[in-house]
Amino acid sequence: MGINCYRKGLMLFFGLAISLLAEPVISHQTVYGSASPVEPKGEYEAYLPFLRQLESVHGVEPQLVLAIMKAESAYNPQAISRAGARGLMQLMPLTAQGYYQKVAILEPQDTKFFHRQLLDQPDLNILLAVQHLSDLQKAFASVKDPNRRFTLVVASYNAGFTRLRKAFGCERLTCVPHAANRISAKAFHRNIATLPYETEHYIKEVGRNFLALQTTQL
Repeated sequence: MGINCYRKGLMLFFGLAISLLAEPVISHQTVYGSASPVEPKGEYEAYLPFLRQLESVHGVEPQLVLAIMKAESAYNPQAISRAGARGLMQLMPLTAQGYYQKVAILEPQDTKFFHRQLLDQPDLNILLAVQHLSDLQKAFASVKDPNRRFTLVVASYNAGFTRLRKAFGCERLTCVPHAANRISAKAFHRNIATLPYETEHYIKEVGRNFLALQTTQL
């Protein structure tokens, strides 16, 4: 599918989602509100060479990473949430540590040092987040509709596997792709709507960011 067709598909998909979730449309131009303005490149251009390298290894589009980065931290590498998520990609330390241990030995006494590195080393923060996103993409690779696949990846990044499984009435994560392929569009959005409001809002925000970045020459 070409970029234009993919973009149109996303616009239709998120338009339906907004309608079904009964959230007011706030844009004068599109259902995405802030999808039309061009992203200010200076906020993220320093990360682009690294993101392109990671895309060649992990298969995660820079546009998706940047769309999530903007929603999570507004490109602030020192951001810390009330829940303790850290850095550009707002990684929870426990999740980040799991990916870090795949490539390095982390002793218990190094935990505080590692938490600081999530803030002090933006590239490390991005690398671990991209590894996580790559795993999410693989988990939902069998979902046929690219728009539903996009939504499941983004929802999982924000809400986690456990909440997503419960939203689809699944005991195992492998059940979710099967359900996503089988149910109607209305049923899919109804299940997504059972996630916390924060996640519903987050999916639409990342979708808007993604569309804006698709119109920008990276």
